[in-house]
Amino acid sequence: MNTKFTQRPNRGQFIAETPMVLWVLFILIAFPMICIASMGLNAIFLYYACRDGAYQCAKEAKFSDGYNLANSKVASDLATHPGVSLLQNDTHIIEKRLSDGAITQTWSSHNPGGMNQPTVVNSNSIYFIQEHVKGKISPLVPCIPPYDLEVDYKVFVENPNGLID
Repeated sequence: MNTKFTQRPNRGQFIAETPMVLWVLFILIAFPMICIASMGLNAIFLYYACRDGAYQCAKEAKFSDGYNLANSKVASDLATHPGVSLLQNDTHIIEKRLSDGAITQTWSSHNPGGMNQPTVVNSNSIYFIQEHVKGKISPLVPCIPPYDLEVDYKVFVENPNGLID
């Protein structure tokens, strides 16, 4: 019995494998990359909200006005981004000596009695406003859980005499 074996041509093999290749590309590579990119984007939004709040507070003539405007600026910046939620927002006044660069005193808005401020502005020191923002960033595609992120931004006070209200 003589039977000839013929080989089938390889045409059409790519069409049969295409659905599996596309599934691997989109599910295993594209969605995690979208997740990571959206988390990075939301972290940048949190950073810029913190920066805007610090600048808003540092440039005001009176600290009490700047403090209130900074809190509202951070909240309004983050309200426009659904992937970021604000957990905590603190404002600190930091005094640093010019002679040796040592931090001599810090005032925080996270005190139980509210914000305490310097009573005297020392001419041998420079003053900073430090905005500390804690937020929760969420990915666009829920493939990983939300992440708590803390951001600090420090900027020079433009009007140190305005720290004493």
